[in-house]
Amino acid sequence: MLIPQEKRYYWNRDDYHLTAFVITASAFSFVILNVGFLMSDKAQTTVITGMKENNRSFLANVPGDFNTTTTACS
Repeated sequence: MLIPQEKRYYWNRDDYHLTAFVITASAFSFVILNVGFLMSDKAQTTVITGMKENNRSFLANVPGDFNTTTTACS
């Protein structure tokens, strides 16, 4: 079954530009999101490592005995 000549749709230049824009924009957004996720993961790893090192140094350098109960006035 053939479509009549007056009902056929032919792509014009604007259609090609819109298609190229959508494909390019989706590729850029994919790259930006991946870089964002990568940086977020690295930042989280850095924060966790820093917290572990900070806790170790804090616990190693605190003088005193924490098994006794003290008050603020003594």
